[in-house]
Amino acid sequence: MSANMHLDDKKKIIIISNYAPDEIYLSTELKILKEEYSVLLFRKEDQAYNNVRVKREPGIDVIEVPKMKMRSLRFIVYLFLSLSRKETILELKFLFQKRKPSIRLIKRLLCMAAISHIDTLYIRKAISQKKIIVSDAIIYSYRLNSGALTAINLKRIFGGEKCIGRAHGIDLYEYRDSEDYLPFRRCIMKNLNDIYTISLDGYEYLFNRYPNVYNKFHVARLGTIDYGIEAFSSNAELSIISCSRVEEIKRLDRVVQALSKIDNVDIKWMHIGGGSLLQEIRTLSESLLPPNIRAQFVGNIENSEVYEIYRKNSFDIFVNVSYDEGLPVAIMEASSFGIPVIATDVGGTSEIVENGYNGWLIPRDYDDATLSNLFLYYYKMNEEEKLTLRKNARNKWKKEFNQESNYRKFVKMIK
Repeated sequence: MSANMHLDDKKKIIIISNYAPDEIYLSTELKILKEEYSVLLFRKEDQAYNNVRVKREPGIDVIEVPKMKMRSLRFIVYLFLSLSRKETILELKFLFQKRKPSIRLIKRLLCMAAISHIDTLYIRKAISQKKIIVSDAIIYSYRLNSGALTAINLKRIFGGEKCIGRAHGIDLYEYRDSEDYLPFRRCIMKNLNDIYTISLDGYEYLFNRYPNVYNKFHVARLGTIDYGIEAFSSNAELSIISCSRVEEIKRLDRVVQALSKIDNVDIKWMHIGGGSLLQEIRTLSESLLPPNIRAQFVGNIENSEVYEIYRKNSFDIFVNVSYDEGLPVAIMEASSFGIPVIATDVGGTSEIVENGYNGWLIPRDYDDATLSNLFLYYYKMNEEEKLTLRKNARNKWKKEFNQESNYRKFVKMIK
């Protein structure tokens, strides 16, 4: 065995991660898992998000799985080879029975099968070369994407105690897909032993959609680290914070529209995060916002810098008007600092935001006046009312979204 391998006599858990933002959540989860397991993480080569990377350390071994260019000859060969696999044939048959699929949809299906096949071969070779015994291991896909198919394949090859997966948002809700389709759902539901959704909303979605395997579904929330409470001081200026990618689904243009209707209160709005629409939102803000409103766009920064901004500034409100969500980690982070939240009632958001208790929920299809009026409503509250909201936000987070306690519960659940 390589000198770099730290796998010991503890029970093993093999984790498959192939989506860059997972690095943020895995960093802490793995530190909890390694107390009970020898952890072997397979992740995509060069996988990083905002410069966050899971680090190798005693008890956690990380192996990079190469990325293959989809237009390479080798990938095209595996694309055609995937047509001979039983699960691909069954999925294609199911697809044609349900609808007349587009070429794009069939291509997505075949690409997922090919990626899973390629990753399976690489991981199989790595495990064999390092002579790692995994017959009693837990094989864990961090998302219900191609990694879940890879986990299923590895269990078929090596055995293993069980094969499990987490379900978040983009990998869970089929209706969020432009074609209302996520490949290999039936195969994944049938072959994973257990599926852990990060929200009650996700659990209920799976329960209603796949009632024949309801006993496989469990809720295991994520969480955020406790960095303490924001130092709050009531100011004459209303201070609003938001944190997300700047993409269409996040609807930051709607925040601009709502703010543009307020001309009698000084407001500072800071947004953290970058994306394809950042310049467009900047331009919109410059053209629509009145002089009493200052907008600041921070762009992409490291998580540690985000927390430092929360810690050093006194924000009144966190706002999130996404069209869809899983269970927003950004809201958890804001709540941990005691910041009340205004958010659209989508996905699992209502599990962390309670109307009038620690913030307010607004309908997905709200009008601009609804958001404007809530900003003004908060502004007019007295200091005691504001402090109560902040205390409730912190308590809600502490009780249900503390990362360490949630991950310790998860470790107990998967035993």
